[in-house]
Amino acid sequence: MFISADSVKGLESKLKKVEGSDVYRRK
Repeated sequence: MFISADSVKGLESKLKKVEGSDVYRRK
């Protein structure tokens, strides 16, 4: 299965947003 670089970047940005919100929730 092949994933394009654009979709990988999109997933990474989504993960970063989720991780960031999780960090704020934990504090």
